[in-house]
Amino acid sequence: MTKYKVIILALFAVFAFSAVAASNALAAHQWLKGGAPITKVGGEPSTTEGKILLHHIGGLAGELTIECNGKFDGTVGPGVADEITKALTLAGVEVTKTKPLSCTVVASKSSVCTTGTLVNVVPVDLPWKTELVLEGTSVFDNITENGKGLPGYETICHEIPITCTGKDRSKFIKNETTGALLEFLGELKAKCTDGGEGTILGSGIAIGFTVD
Repeated sequence: MTKYKVIILALFAVFAFSAVAASNALAAHQWLKGGAPITKVGGEPSTTEGKILLHHIGGLAGELTIECNGKFDGTVGPGVADEITKALTLAGVEVTKTKPLSCTVVASKSSVCTTGTLVNVVPVDLPWKTELVLEGTSVFDNITENGKGLPGYETICHEIPITCTGKDRSKFIKNETTGALLEFLGELKAKCTDGGEGTILGSGIAIGFTVD
């Protein structure tokens, strides 16, 4: 065997090993239902329920934190894929411009929206495409652009609307008995129409689904 053939075979072996390693890395995180990988095309219907904190700094509104409790409907699987298609109240009513989610300012340094003020919140540019991504030893559920615009939310306080948009993600924390626990860390900043910035904190559980 010539020297060149040996080198080519060696390179092929390296590429083959890399492909196996990548395949194993992808297989290390996926959505499960009943402990088994989801194979249904388009995924399985899902609901994520929890509490999020919308933190706003700067701009005209100043610094404040808004607490919202509700649900996200969508799909999970197959593999790493998932999607958020609707936002709902805890009672199961779909959130729209005419039926916004009622949230509360829980902390404020703002002269516009003081602590205790009720704020209407509506998600913008649904559906949101999301997928599980492995970074180091942590798994994140990335929320990405869907072709319509960046994911985000509109808040209306004292009839003053502010929209904040930007890519975000939640971190997979652990599997609970009721489903996968995901948490927003407030690490990514959204741009807001009042000149400020917004971040998201809080957590939710993808009910009936786990992550492997």
